[in-house]
Amino acid sequence: LGERDAVGAQPLGVHQHLHEHAPATSQVACAVGLIRSGLLLASVMVFNHGMTVVADLQATDPQQAAATFQALEPVADALGGTGGDVLVGVWLLLVSWVALGANQFPRALNWLGLTVGAAALLSAVPGLGALEVVTGLLTIVWFLWFGIVTAWPRPTTSSPLPEPPET
Repeated sequence: LGERDAVGAQPLGVHQHLHEHAPATSQVACAVGLIRSGLLLASVMVFNHGMTVVADLQATDPQQAAATFQALEPVADALGGTGGDVLVGVWLLLVSWVALGANQFPRALNWLGLTVGAAALLSAVPGLGALEVVTGLLTIVWFLWFGIVTAWPRPTTSSPLPEPPET
């Protein structure tokens, strides 16, 4: 696969597609996406290690295990974006806005990204937490669609057919 064909990894793959059209905005989007990815990995690491501690405590002090879990879970959830995923919202808004203006991906995909990004930001507002479920599901749809779009090279109409060899 060529470099352009193998850019399905977010957020660096998105940056490859959009840096020509909006270099500064695509760099910001890339930074936000990398931060979000790091926080998501940190969430998993905190939870996995914390659950090992909780399981060990359960054998000797069940009350302390419960208290430890109650302290651990909100930290891991917050790092993972539970309670409103602001970084995903910002990232999707930036990426979709640039892609829409650059006519880079299908328009419907870009509009879906703008909608999901706005909903992700709104899900952080107290009282609008129910949007988090919808946002999560639609984000999965966006990522699947984006992966499909970027997995195959786009047909180009400007490249002429090769000339047959002269004999």
